[in-house]
Amino acid sequence: MKVSFLIPAYNAGTTLSRAVDSILNQHPSDLDYEIIIADDGSNDNTKEIAKKYADEHENIKYFFKENEGLSTTRNFLAAQASGEYFIYVDSDDYVSETLLQDIQGCVKADCDLIKWNTYIEDEYLKEISVPENKIVGIMTGEEAFNKLYGIDPLLCGVWLYAIRKDRIMQFPDGRYHEDFAVMPLILLSSKKVAVLPDREYHYIQTAYSITRGNDEDKIKKRLNDMLASFDNLVATANKMELDKKTKENLAIYGTYSLIAARKDLKKHELLDKFYKDELKKRNIGKNIKARNPKALIKKVMISTSYKGKKAKHE
Repeated sequence: MKVSFLIPAYNAGTTLSRAVDSILNQHPSDLDYEIIIADDGSNDNTKEIAKKYADEHENIKYFFKENEGLSTTRNFLAAQASGEYFIYVDSDDYVSETLLQDIQGCVKADCDLIKWNTYIEDEYLKEISVPENKIVGIMTGEEAFNKLYGIDPLLCGVWLYAIRKDRIMQFPDGRYHEDFAVMPLILLSSKKVAVLPDREYHYIQTAYSITRGNDEDKIKKRLNDMLASFDNLVATANKMELDKKTKENLAIYGTYSLIAARKDLKKHELLDKFYKDELKKRNIGKNIKARNPKALIKKVMISTSYKGKKAKHE
């Protein structure tokens, strides 16, 4: 069985070697692997670094393409891959040297998805936090989602999974928050999911990834893309053969994700108003189910803050 490590790279000259080396330094396992690097139109020395790796290693392929963004680049990478499982690795992150060794049993068991935990580190590789997730085992995707959606803040990160090739879905081309748009649906459509306790991925959180810059046009596009992904998640899930409670949980998960996106808007009053109005249009408070006193309080607070006008037929 072969695993394809898929690395989208843009101006990654200072970090790409760390990502690639972490894969090349894997402990012995029964799994074959390849590394595919897609350079999304970089203008630094990413090309020279990636090409050198490809020249020196038969299992590394390098492609240069015009700049089209992360989601389109991930789709391009998937089209080049020959492995039975895909693992996406961002070019500024890196993986544990035991990753392949730790997942080989799940690959042999033909799991659709294999999920692991992560370290969150700053750009100096100093640990910021270690998210705790005590849910482990083999289960259906629906069971995994229902157990994890309220306790795993990184549930939709595509780099938290090894994904069997036939479960891959197309990322929405040119859209931000592409993980949020796709990963919940991949998870919910999977029949056999392994949730591991191991920490296999090192996510690097830079100052830029926290602030996301101050370009208001880009911020507004991010917001619109987030809203579009939420609308599609709910609409698609409603067509799937899922338990009613699962559909409710997906709406809850999406709602909290939408609200969390407001935290970056404190310095952008007009954008904050635009976004809040969009949330009101969706009357997102209706998605929170008062299953316990704590949920009831949250429902009242959200309903009050984001209450939209009632439609005429209501």
